[in-house]
Amino acid sequence: MHRISGIAYLLTRAMEHGGLMEYVISSVINSGENTNLVEDYYIVRVKRQFNNHIMIGRGRAREIVINIILPFVYSWAQENLREDLSQQLLTLYQNYSKSGENGITREMGRLLVPTNGRIVNSAQRQQGLVHIAKTFCYHRMCTNCPVFKQLELTSVSV
Repeated sequence: MHRISGIAYLLTRAMEHGGLMEYVISSVINSGENTNLVEDYYIVRVKRQFNNHIMIGRGRAREIVINIILPFVYSWAQENLREDLSQQLLTLYQNYSKSGENGITREMGRLLVPTNGRIVNSAQRQQGLVHIAKTFCYHRMCTNCPVFKQLELTSVSV
């Protein structure tokens, strides 16, 4: 319920700033290459009596930015020939640390690095592992998987 209320507050904030599209694009442009600044646009704190109530915190804001905002604005920038913005987004994405772990990234890390499972150190790797799992692992397409092929080449050359 808090997240739904948080999204309502977020949409209201966006409407006050010229609409959702304007808000989303300006959140990236105004943040430069600072990941914390872009997340600040999506954090929702509401004043309730004597304290602030967090409806969308830093972690959820990070997930919104990584999974929705950056890919959307990057596609928009590409479509509108905004190479400067595309480059800014790539740099911003490359600077992003990972968001909270999930079952997919834990399992993929364990499969790829059995000794400690620590392979996920950035948002890029995290999303890459989720993509590999959903594209290849879930469909049992191991022989088509680039990780499998690399592991196969490594074991042959040893």
